[in-house]
Amino acid sequence: MTDIHCHVLPGIDDGSRSVEMSLEMLRELKSQGVDRVIATPHFYPTRNSPERFLRNRQEAYERLMNETDDSCPEISLGAEVMYFEGISRYEGLEDFKAEGTDVILLEMPFVPWTSRAIDEVMRLGTMNGIDLVLAHIERYFEYVKKHVWEDFSGNGILMQANAESILDRKLRRRVLRMIKKGTISFVGTDSHNMSGRAPNIAPAFDEIGRTAGKEAYDRLIRLQERYFGGASE
Repeated sequence: MTDIHCHVLPGIDDGSRSVEMSLEMLRELKSQGVDRVIATPHFYPTRNSPERFLRNRQEAYERLMNETDDSCPEISLGAEVMYFEGISRYEGLEDFKAEGTDVILLEMPFVPWTSRAIDEVMRLGTMNGIDLVLAHIERYFEYVKKHVWEDFSGNGILMQANAESILDRKLRRRVLRMIKKGTISFVGTDSHNMSGRAPNIAPAFDEIGRTAGKEAYDRLIRLQERYFGGASE
C-alpha cells in the first residue's frame, strides 16, 4: 500500500519537526501495511521560490534517509502545491510531480472558489503529461457546489480524501459514498505528526472495506498501483 499524501520530511513545513518524529511516523505507517510513502511537503509559491523549496526538500530527505532502516517504508519525493492564479501556464510544474509519476497534488484555497479558479483547475487537469490530484477534497465541501466534483471527475481530474474523513462521524457517509461512486480515487493520511494528525490509513481502509465494500476497496488499491506504482524491488 502507498500513502500518497504525507508530511513526513523533518523540519520543512508544518509536518514532522524532527528526524526522530519522522521515524516514528514511518514505522507506524509500516506497521499499518504501508510499503511506500510519497513525501508531500507544502509548496506555497507566495512564501518560497521553487529553487529554495526543492533544495530544502532534498536536504530534509537526505537527513531522514541517513537514519531509516528496514522498519521504514520506501520514501519517494513529491509536493503539495498550493493553487495560484496562472498555475496552468506555469512551466515549472514538472519539478513538483511525485517522483516517478505524472501526478501533481494540488491544494486549493479554503475560501469559496471562483469560476476562474475552477476553469483553471479544469485546464490544468486536461493538460498532457499531468495527472492532477486534488488534495483532501472533504476540506472544501463547504466552499464548492456538489456538481463541481462531478464535472472534475468527468474531465479526468482525480481526487484524494484524508483517512481521517472516513473515521469522522460527520464526514464519513458522504466521503464513502463518493469512494463507492468512483469520484474519490485515493485515500492518504495527510499525516503531520504522531499526536493530532498521526498515521491512520489502516483503520480507514478497514472502514472502506466494511462500509463501501470490497469492490470499492480493491479499486482504490488498483488506482494507487496504476498512478503511483508499487514499492521498488
